[in-house]
Amino acid sequence: MGIDLGSVIDSLQVGIIILDSERRIRHCNRWLTQRSGLAASAIDGRPLYEVFPEAHGSRLEQAVHHAIDDRLPSLLSPALHGTLLALYQTPGDRRHDRRMQQMIHVVPLSDKAQQGACLIQISDMTANISRERLLRQQTETLRRTTTQDPLTGVANRRKFDDVLASEFHKAQRNKLQLALMIIDLDAFSRYNTHYGRERGDVCLSEIAAALQDVVRPLGDLLARYAGDKFALILPGMDEREVCRLAENLRLRVGTLGIGNAASNTGYLTASIGVTVMQPSADADTHTLLSSADVALYQAKHEGRNRVVFFSAEDGSFRSYG
Repeated sequence: MGIDLGSVIDSLQVGIIILDSERRIRHCNRWLTQRSGLAASAIDGRPLYEVFPEAHGSRLEQAVHHAIDDRLPSLLSPALHGTLLALYQTPGDRRHDRRMQQMIHVVPLSDKAQQGACLIQISDMTANISRERLLRQQTETLRRTTTQDPLTGVANRRKFDDVLASEFHKAQRNKLQLALMIIDLDAFSRYNTHYGRERGDVCLSEIAAALQDVVRPLGDLLARYAGDKFALILPGMDEREVCRLAENLRLRVGTLGIGNAASNTGYLTASIGVTVMQPSADADTHTLLSSADVALYQAKHEGRNRVVFFSAEDGSFRSYG
C-alpha cells in the first residue's frame, strides 16, 4: 500500500515547514496555510523571512541556523517566544492581531544532495496557556481570600495571627523589640445603627486605606482584627516611635472628617492601645495581645479618642492625645 507523505503531513494538527539549505520553504502543510491566511502557492519556494518577516532577527532565525549549519535541534517555548509567528486561530483573531501561543521545534534534516535542511514544527499552545493563566488567577484569588479581608483589602485575622507568631519568634530569637497596636473606632456600633450597614462598610474601607498609607512597606502588617478593630504589627519599634505613630494615626482618622451624629464629637474618632515587648524565651504572643488590649481598654475608660501605652514590664500606663 502506497503512502502519500504529503497527505500525511497535511493531516497533522501541528504546523509543518520544511526549509532547504538556502532557508527557502520547500513544503508547508494545510494547518500552516489555514493559520497564516496564506495560500500554499504564496509560500512554497519563498525564503522563510519573506513569508514571515517577523522571524528575521528572532530566536527562530538562530534556531534555523543551528539546525542547518550545526545540525543541532532547538525548542522555543511559549513562555519565552509565545507569539513569534503571525499565526491565528480564527479570522477574528487575525483582524485583532491576537496571535496564537506557539511552541516551536526546529529539527535538522538532510536533503537528497546531503545538504543541510530543517523541519519547523509549530504547536498551538493557546488553550494550555489560557488554562495556566486561569489556574494562576484562581490560585491568587484563593490566596487572597484566605489571607485578605474581602471588605477592606487589608490582611485578615488569619494572616494577622500567622505574621504575629512569625514576628514574635523572630524578635524572641534575635532579642529585638516588637510593637503592637490595636485601633478601635469609637461608637462605631452606633454609627452603623444610625447610618446603616452599607455606609458602615464604606467607612471601614476608608479608614483601612488611610491606615494602610502609613504602614512601612517591609515588615509592618495592618490587619482587620475584628469588626471595627484594626491591628498593626510593627517589628523593631520602641515605645517613643510607636506612640508617635499611633498619635499620628489617631489624628489621621479624625481629619478624615467622617461625620458621626451618634458620637459626642460629631465625627468619627479612634482609640488606640499600644504596647512594646522584647520577648523573653518563655513569653508567648498572648502576653503581647493582652497588653495591647489592656491599653485599648484604658483608652476607652479615659474617654476615647486617645492613645494609651501599656508596659507589661511594670504595669504602667502612659496616655497621649
